[in-house]
Amino acid sequence: MTQPSTVQRSLPALYLAQALSTSATTIGVALASILAVKLTGSESYSGVPSTVNLLASAFSAYFAGQLMSRHGRRVGLALAFLLGTIGASVAFWQAMQQNFWGFMVGILLVGLATGGINQMRYAVSELVQPEKRGQFIGFLLTCSAIGAVITRLCIPALKNVAQSHQLPENEAGWLLSALFLALASGLVAVFFTARPADLPKHTSRIQLSVAELLQNPQVRLALLGMMVGQGVMLMLMVMMPVHATHLGHGLEAISSVMTGHVVGMFGLSWITGRWVDRFGARTMIFMGSLLLALSALLGLLGHSLMEMGIALFVLGIGWNLCFVAGSSLLTSSLPPETRAAAQGKLDVFVWGSAAAGALGGGLLVAQSGFPLMYSVALTISLISAIGVYLRRAGKVQPGT
Repeated sequence: MTQPSTVQRSLPALYLAQALSTSATTIGVALASILAVKLTGSESYSGVPSTVNLLASAFSAYFAGQLMSRHGRRVGLALAFLLGTIGASVAFWQAMQQNFWGFMVGILLVGLATGGINQMRYAVSELVQPEKRGQFIGFLLTCSAIGAVITRLCIPALKNVAQSHQLPENEAGWLLSALFLALASGLVAVFFTARPADLPKHTSRIQLSVAELLQNPQVRLALLGMMVGQGVMLMLMVMMPVHATHLGHGLEAISSVMTGHVVGMFGLSWITGRWVDRFGARTMIFMGSLLLALSALLGLLGHSLMEMGIALFVLGIGWNLCFVAGSSLLTSSLPPETRAAAQGKLDVFVWGSAAAGALGGGLLVAQSGFPLMYSVALTISLISAIGVYLRRAGKVQPGT
């Protein structure tokens, strides 16, 4: 059993590391597309960094899970943050050299690190009792909102430091990202000493294949919630601002509605996590899927900035419910000796669906326009909600 004192020391370290990593990635995502255009001189490259980052995250999730299974969460997370530090430093150095493909190597390394960093939610959920996992994962996501605030507060200081050292602002932002990731790595390495609450000291690790894992209906439900949440959210989040631009809305207005989306994603996590514990993961995945469908419907029918802002806010809450509930349920559904490796294997599908959503949204719009994209997102969300409801009602047998 995990000692309370080590948990009290470990959880704050993980929460602060989450805030720092979110701040680092927020800066990186905001600057990567700008630098891609600057380094290549073409806007057609603007989406390449985010795509590479998502695909690298999906690819590395498996190996991160294997590493954490063998050597523990502490080693795996500390090394992931360290790899991110190296990647952000390479991105800065190569951007300063005006080398786009060298810059993309840095982006790739950050993406590979993200596959491990994203498993921090599992590390938090393992330190507490099953009936409290939702609220603790929820609070971890609340720390992501705090990280976004940290980013905004650091921008004026970043500009001053860049000017004083005669550095371009966009390139210097990657140095700040590297600093935040290095601090997160140190926090995890020094203070994250707690063991999972339900893992005996002497136990052998067991490897299960994906096919074996999916024989568990609870695992299938958790994976469904996270995949649908990530795929639909990325599809609409990436393309809805583009849609707003086509409708004549300006950058400042679009920035405001995107802020509402971030609040929906992270700001209410301390509440939604408690809902997961109180009402159950299955109910919250069902409700989250319905909210994702509602967001797609609002995007399809709405044209005003307020309607799009409401759609993005609802999208954020829907994603939150699916993601928190799925993450909590997956931890509770796996035996401790199989958990870390299994979560890494399944996260490949979670982040792969995010990459597919981001890419698919653009392809759908390019081929047939925004209505088709919203219709596809609406259909996927409704199928998810109906599937969860039928299983809840007992009309679908576990294992079918």
